[in-house]
Amino acid sequence: MATSIWTVAVAVAVLLAVTATVTSFVMWTDYQPDAATVGCTVDAQSACITGDGAASASDWRQAAAASAALMSLVLAACGIVQAIRTRSERAVGAAVAALAAAALAVITGALGTTLQWDQLALRAVQVVPPDHFRGLGWAFDARADSVRFVLVAGAEVGVDTIRRWIVLTMGSAIGAFTLLAISLFLLRPTPAHPDVPNPNP
Repeated sequence: MATSIWTVAVAVAVLLAVTATVTSFVMWTDYQPDAATVGCTVDAQSACITGDGAASASDWRQAAAASAALMSLVLAACGIVQAIRTRSERAVGAAVAALAAAALAVITGALGTTLQWDQLALRAVQVVPPDHFRGLGWAFDARADSVRFVLVAGAEVGVDTIRRWIVLTMGSAIGAFTLLAISLFLLRPTPAHPDVPNPNP
């Protein structure tokens, strides 16, 4: 029974990690202000937000992070119970790793929403060809030199701040799922009475 539960937990963790990875890739490549889409005029740019593709990916990524946090808390509770009952260092390590995973997943969830910026903050107003301000990758290449700042909720945010936000949200997600995997590995079921080889066959 314990082995079956652990196997299901591993499968769920893998599914959440894949979801977070895929949606992060979509946000990296498809993130853009809606001013680049049909129906958003120059006069209404301040009311435009990110594209539907990146917004949907962000929602799925948020769901994966929230699920990872919940799963980590459950694993932490299991690790604490095992540590109290067995005084096992492995159970203690699993509980600590799970609690850290939950904390990083919460950070990912808090920071993982799509930024809603005003395209007018870009020195080169066009976010479609020839400037191609699409996706988050532009913040790390030469195109970022043409951006003075981005307006986020009415505040001027520099490109360096955008870069730190990207690194922190991506890094916290990677850390959360890594620690979740470590916790699952430490909590893997082992035979209660392992077979001892017979010295006199």
